[in-house]
Amino acid sequence: MAETPRILRVVVASPGDVQRERDLVPAVLEELNRSICVDRNLRLEAVRWETDAYPGFHLDGPQHLIDGVLKIDDCDLLIGLFWKRFGTPVDDASSGTEHEIRNAIAAWRRKGLPQVMVYFNQKAYKPRNKSEADQWGQVLQFQEEFPKEGLWWPYAGPGKFEAILRRHLTAYVRAAFPIAGAPAAPRSPAAAQPAVGEAYFSVQTAIIEEKSTSFVGGEDALHAFDSFQRKHSRGYFIIRGSPGQGKTALACRLIASANYVHHFINRMGGRDEPRLILLSLLAQLDPAGSAELKGESLATLTKAFEDCLRRVAGVRKPLVLVVDALDELPESPADPPFLPAETLPEGVFVVVTSRPGHHLNRLQQRLFSLPHEVFILRPLGLEEMRAIIGRSRPGTSASELERIAEASQGNPLYLQAVLDQFRADFDYDLTKLPTTIEGFFRAATRSLAAGNTLLSDVLGLLSVARKTLSLRELSQITGSPQRAIDETAIRPILPFLLGNEEGFGFYHASFHQFVRRALLYEDELKNAHRAMAEWLERPENLINSYRYHSLAHHLFEAGAQARLVDVIDEGFLSRAAQLLGYSALESLELLTRALLERHDPSVIARCVTLVESLRGVIGQQAVSEVANTLQPYRSGPLAFRTQLLEPHIAEAAGLDIYVGILPKAEVPADFFEIVSQEQRLFLAIGDAPSLGLKSAFVARFMGNLFRNLVLEGNCRDMGAILAAMDQMISPYEYFRRISMQCIAVDPKRRVIRLANAGHPNPVHYSSRTGRCELLPLAGNLLNSASGVAPWFEEYAVEVGNGDILVLVSDGLTEGHVLVGEPYGYRFQEIVVKNADAGARAVGEAILDAWRRHPREADAVDDVTVVAIQVDLGQGAGER
Repeated sequence: MAETPRILRVVVASPGDVQRERDLVPAVLEELNRSICVDRNLRLEAVRWETDAYPGFHLDGPQHLIDGVLKIDDCDLLIGLFWKRFGTPVDDASSGTEHEIRNAIAAWRRKGLPQVMVYFNQKAYKPRNKSEADQWGQVLQFQEEFPKEGLWWPYAGPGKFEAILRRHLTAYVRAAFPIAGAPAAPRSPAAAQPAVGEAYFSVQTAIIEEKSTSFVGGEDALHAFDSFQRKHSRGYFIIRGSPGQGKTALACRLIASANYVHHFINRMGGRDEPRLILLSLLAQLDPAGSAELKGESLATLTKAFEDCLRRVAGVRKPLVLVVDALDELPESPADPPFLPAETLPEGVFVVVTSRPGHHLNRLQQRLFSLPHEVFILRPLGLEEMRAIIGRSRPGTSASELERIAEASQGNPLYLQAVLDQFRADFDYDLTKLPTTIEGFFRAATRSLAAGNTLLSDVLGLLSVARKTLSLRELSQITGSPQRAIDETAIRPILPFLLGNEEGFGFYHASFHQFVRRALLYEDELKNAHRAMAEWLERPENLINSYRYHSLAHHLFEAGAQARLVDVIDEGFLSRAAQLLGYSALESLELLTRALLERHDPSVIARCVTLVESLRGVIGQQAVSEVANTLQPYRSGPLAFRTQLLEPHIAEAAGLDIYVGILPKAEVPADFFEIVSQEQRLFLAIGDAPSLGLKSAFVARFMGNLFRNLVLEGNCRDMGAILAAMDQMISPYEYFRRISMQCIAVDPKRRVIRLANAGHPNPVHYSSRTGRCELLPLAGNLLNSASGVAPWFEEYAVEVGNGDILVLVSDGLTEGHVLVGEPYGYRFQEIVVKNADAGARAVGEAILDAWRRHPREADAVDDVTVVAIQVDLGQGAGER
């Protein structure tokens, strides 16, 4: 027989002007009873005079009759509420509410119970007469004279109160009734809003309040997370769901429940940039210490973050991090530094929400040795939908609910769109419900067909901007009045926007994708980039940090290469480097690409000058720092070369490709470039000597130069490409002694053509013979300055289905800088052993074996492995 749950009595005390808040309390208690109270065998029960008292008489007056029902001395929790009224006087207090709260405080002083939570509605109010002014004055006086032992809490209206109360009660239950094996942090409701550093993205507070307020359901996910914490001492809890299934709302609910450290990934305002994400997380973990890290590099921030996790987890367990929308990260070869895997400390749990896809797959591959669980969100159930709709449209009939349920298929985003329709038109005709969420998107943007060019312009700007845009900024960019923008372009799509004091941006990725795919043409997006660039170039934006972050990007995407070449000069890049550090390299790379596309003969000389000026700003720090970054943070093999860059490679017909880089420094000097053209794949791998900003620039320049030569189509012979590159860079000492290898893969003809410039030899695995052999390729270093005439010969290798070609950098093969025996080409047997498992398995096995190779110091260069397997499908056979 199940054990009878312990009843916790929650008394609600307030005047009559906050009835909506009083009615919300039982609903919140029932939510908690179905979630965190289950495992604690608790049940929260609301006690209110209007539901529990009864008519009658008492010698000391009606308040004492109510006291006998409320039994405040014996309750566990009292919730007090005030807005503009204080209440009716009683014999020992200015109101019955004051009498009940003071009785509760007196009992708490005697025996530690009940806990007293008092809330004041801060919604704007103007008394209409003296009586109302007197009542409000008593509320303010009570607030000012609140007992010194206590802390009252403000809120802004009933909707905000529901989210705050849910968060506070959850924190109270977890702190007062911890589960064995998963001790709760010693946090009280008064600590529900901890201080944060200035690097925290403040827009996230509004997201949490809005989404946690409207959230219904998800108890099964919350229950599963509680269960996961009880079973494990650390790990990842992944919430996977399709677009619009409520992942962000669930994350908000979880964060609001206990003020978990959090981040919401979004392309707006830098919330998808790893460096800024780390700073925001550190601002929550260590508000005081994080301020000193603002100008640090990504590597330094990564180490500070891991150290901070370990330090905080030592005194605060469990320490929970919530990261929402992993799928909205931009493509990057690097793993997110804010999601540690093998270095995750004991007592730390990370909750990640994501759509299915590449980012999630990569994360799960990294977690193979860590406790982790994937919770798949299910569609909302009928009762959950009834609760959501009932809040906005009471009285919705069963048949109407069934119609909505059938149309929405339990998708929260669709359901939210229905609620928006009800707010605009309470009698909205449900027979007009669209079959998919895109139907609501099309309805909101239907004025485009009638010639609403302002809406088209605003959609374009919001689509390409890397930050939110305010009405003022949209007005500056479009030249239209703010009122016209608000009424004509913002209000029609407001349900699908995230609006705050910073501006507007797309709330949901689904709407963003719809706009770019279904509404805007390529030339319209280019025009939007051009408009953003023109705005950023205005004098009033000279001190706008977004100018230095994204002007080059907008100019390049607009096809304005000539303007980009004029604008991105030494002064611009120096300021960008001061503000952004290594991120300024994006502007330099885009300038390089623009100069190459224009066949500008000054491209090398100009870029070299700019790199030297950047080194004057950050170079000395960069050169000394990058030589030590990404070193082991702690002793032991698991900490060696902790950052693995795995660039996302676009699918190539007939080929399976893997690229992995273990960088020695924050920005690797190894480079690779892949170009697909005319059913052939062109690939370059190379190494620029040394470390730091100079080497990073040289590496990217060589990659871009290779790409440009391939796309021009003038050099299809790999040896000729190397010769053309050597001729171009040979006058410049900046480009001395670069090793490089070029290959062209033609899977249809089953031929690989290769040329080498002093780079380590590739190896070839033959599926027919089962053997792996070295391919000795002769060739000088590029710009070797040896006095020997450059010589680059093209070689051809026939390949069959299942064959594998492995290219590596000298950081893997060379041993003269290692202490002990060099690693060399011993990976050939690894290729044979893993050939049937695919290119990724081969590449990862080689990198793992290299990391395990005995050594006393990490003194070598970047390590890069490229594995290419011919994959022509079943039945391809041999020729």
